[in-house]
Amino acid sequence: MFALLNGYGRPLVVGHRGAPRLAPENTMAGFEAAAAAGADGFELDVHRSSDGAIVVIHDPTLERTTGVTGRVSETTASRLANVDAGWAFAGPAGDHPFRGRGVGVPVLESVLDFAAGAGLVVNVEIKAEADDALLAGDVARLVAARGETDRVFLSSFSIDFARAAVAAAPEVAVALLTLGWAPSEALPAAVDAGCRGLHPDLVTLEAAGAAEVVSAAREAGCWVAPWTLNDAAAVAGVARAGVAAVITDDPAMAREALDA
Repeated sequence: MFALLNGYGRPLVVGHRGAPRLAPENTMAGFEAAAAAGADGFELDVHRSSDGAIVVIHDPTLERTTGVTGRVSETTASRLANVDAGWAFAGPAGDHPFRGRGVGVPVLESVLDFAAGAGLVVNVEIKAEADDALLAGDVARLVAARGETDRVFLSSFSIDFARAAVAAAPEVAVALLTLGWAPSEALPAAVDAGCRGLHPDLVTLEAAGAAEVVSAAREAGCWVAPWTLNDAAAVAGVARAGVAAVITDDPAMAREALDA
């Protein structure tokens, strides 16, 4: 059975794109920072490079995080590994402590190797705007082939991508991400797609009644993991409601709130 359904005695802390307040998002530095901050795992985003590698980056283009132009799908994995993925990160003093330090865009398998060694859960988000319609199935098959279905799961805002992942590797858990979609409608859609998790935005979850949503999801065989929780009171509130995980930009805060 997948880790989020096993019952850890508290919600898992999942770092959103790593630990983006401490290190550049979706980088090895960020994932290491999440682990050091007490996260049980981390969420990341994937696209495919021009030469077929599955790479870890949020946007379909490079500008926002690296300062260079170009689409991920039109750039080789080797080139992506050598762009400055620490370029945009700003430290508390307004400086850029990761610029020029060799922080590149990693390939997914390298990140999964790190997570396996550290015993961390990984949430791989298949971007709804991904250029490659086959990406979801390929990622699902990769996770299955690595034998990591107990720790690594997929998520997407796209019902079609969720279905594709489930069809490609039914043993890999998939969650449906939602924004502003009433859980009473989203949960049946997730179940129909073969998903085992529902990841609603926090505002929508709270408006619907977190405890009621969690109860309905459990009856349907799904976990609930809201995003993105950056306030200790919100973390404590959804924990009382019984969510399986909290997705946060601040793993240390979330861990402290849950351990209090």
